[in-house]
Amino acid sequence: MNKRLFLCLFGVILILFPLFSSILFAQEDKEQALTDARQIKELHKKYYERFKGIYGHNVVYQYDLQQAQEALDKIESLEREVIPVLQPVIASFAAKYGHDTMTIDNIYYGMGLGKTEEVDFLSSNFRDLYQSLENVPKTRKVTSEYLCTWAEGVIRHVNEGFYPEADRIMRMNEAKSFLDFACKFDPNNSKANTLLASIDQKIAEVGEKIIKNIDSKKWAGHISDFAGPGQVKDLAAQALEYFKNDCNWGKNPKQKTEIVAVAIRGQWKIAETNILGQVIQWRLPVHLAITNDKLKKENIAQVFELSILAQVGPPGSALKAPPFDGFWVGNNWMMRLDKIKK
Repeated sequence: MNKRLFLCLFGVILILFPLFSSILFAQEDKEQALTDARQIKELHKKYYERFKGIYGHNVVYQYDLQQAQEALDKIESLEREVIPVLQPVIASFAAKYGHDTMTIDNIYYGMGLGKTEEVDFLSSNFRDLYQSLENVPKTRKVTSEYLCTWAEGVIRHVNEGFYPEADRIMRMNEAKSFLDFACKFDPNNSKANTLLASIDQKIAEVGEKIIKNIDSKKWAGHISDFAGPGQVKDLAAQALEYFKNDCNWGKNPKQKTEIVAVAIRGQWKIAETNILGQVIQWRLPVHLAITNDKLKKENIAQVFELSILAQVGPPGSALKAPPFDGFWVGNNWMMRLDKIKK
C-alpha cells in the first residue's frame, strides 16, 4: 500500500514539476527584467545630459576654432568616461529586450510589468541612450566633413584671388587649422588627411606667388591729364593730411598705421545726387599707400584704391574741392615700399 502511494505521489510530482519550474523561472525572469530596467533608468539619469549638443550633426558654427576644440573635448570625455560604461549595458539590454521602444514595451507588458515604476518611461530612456551612443561617431564624421569642405573653399578662394594678398597666408593657415581639426574629429577622413599633408607646400606656393606680385607692382603716380578743378599735388597733399588724421587710418587706435603717399587717379566724379538728379556731392579717385612696422621690415606697402569724398553741398553747386569728408574703399594690393614716390 505504501509502495503504491509512493509511486502515485512520484507520478504527480513528475507531472507538476514542469509547471512549478516554469513559474519559478518566470519569476526569476521578471526580477531580472526589473533589475535591468532600474539599471537603464539610473544610467539615463546619470549620463544622458552629458550628451547634450551631440546629436549626430555638425557642432562647429561660424568657423570658430575655440568652439571646435570645446566640442572635441566634450566628445573625447564621453568616449573616455561615459561610453565604456553605457555600451556593454545597452548591448546586453538590447539582446534581451530588443532595440526599439515597441518591442521593449511589448516584452515588459507581456511579463505583466507594464504598470511598475521601473518600467515607466523605460523604453524611451533606453532609446535616448541608444541614440546618444550612435550620435557620437555620427557627430565626429559630419563635423569632420564640414570642416574639410570649409577648408577646401578657403584654399580655392585663395587660388582664385578672392582674398586680398595681405590676407592670403593668414587664410591658408586658417584652412590648415580647420583641416587639423577635421582629422581629429575623424582620423579616417581621407580627403582631410590628404589636404593636410599638402597644405604646407600650398602655403609656400601662395607665399612665392605673393612675393612675385609684390615685386612686379609699380606706383602709378598722378594721372597726367587731370582736368581740375584743383592741382593734383595740392589735392594729394590735402588728401594725405585727411588720411593721417582719420580714425580709420593714421589715427586708428587699434593699429598703428603710417600714411605713405596719395596719388590722384581720376577726374572728379559724381558721388551722390538728390531725388531730382542734382549733384550734391563729388568724389575723387585716389590710390592710398600705407605701411606699418611689420610690413616696413619687409619693405612692403599696402595700396588701396579709394574715392575720397568732398563735402555735401547745395544741389547743383556742390564743390569739387576739399575739405574732404569720408571715403569709399575699393580694391587693394601690396608692393615694395621703396618704389613709392612721395
